[in-house]
Amino acid sequence: MTLQFVYRAFHAEYSSGVNSANGFYAGVEKSSRRSRQRQTVARHLDRNNTIPTPWISTSSDLLRAIKRAVQLAERHGSNGVSIAVIDLEECDDCEFYNAADLADTLDIETNCWNEEEYLFRWTIPGDAIVSCLSLETLDDRGLYDVVPELLTRGTVEMWKRRIMENWLEDRPARYSKEVGRMAARVAFLFGDGVHAANIGLEAAEWWEESVGRDVKRSFYRALERGTDDPECFD
Repeated sequence: MTLQFVYRAFHAEYSSGVNSANGFYAGVEKSSRRSRQRQTVARHLDRNNTIPTPWISTSSDLLRAIKRAVQLAERHGSNGVSIAVIDLEECDDCEFYNAADLADTLDIETNCWNEEEYLFRWTIPGDAIVSCLSLETLDDRGLYDVVPELLTRGTVEMWKRRIMENWLEDRPARYSKEVGRMAARVAFLFGDGVHAANIGLEAAEWWEESVGRDVKRSFYRALERGTDDPECFD
């Protein structure tokens, strides 16, 4: 699967650094002096760390980013919480790495990172942000109807497993169809353009790889029928 998008859930006031639809800037001032990479990466990946680093966290997993946004809202209130969609094809001048690969390369022992996390050094330019929606806007568009499991507590892994268990228990024969439809519904939350379709496609591909079932077929079918078709999401 070729990765095109990564996502950043952030709170305009409480997330580290400067965060807005106009771009992201790390919590420390950019310097020409090369800081010790291993130290700053290890510090950034330590979830208990409170010292700013030159790194900005994103995720290639949209559902993880959505869950992160919900967690930020639970802590600080939903006002100010947003999810940005970052197009990697517009990041030619950016320095970014897969967190797991970078930790392995630098021989950092930590269980805090995950395979979907991507770290940007210093900044993410506004030109690379193709969409930035507040959690309140996504809520108004039906986010919690699309994925009601968001309202339950627990880790992201527990939450994803709960989704799979619920669908497999309720309608195992229609599991692939349900997952594809959910990916299409997530896409429609971000609009009806090419970017939204590609966002949903990546979500469908992620689920397909995770569960080993054909999800993209039902995703395309739901996407073609659109939100105006009442049978699309029944």
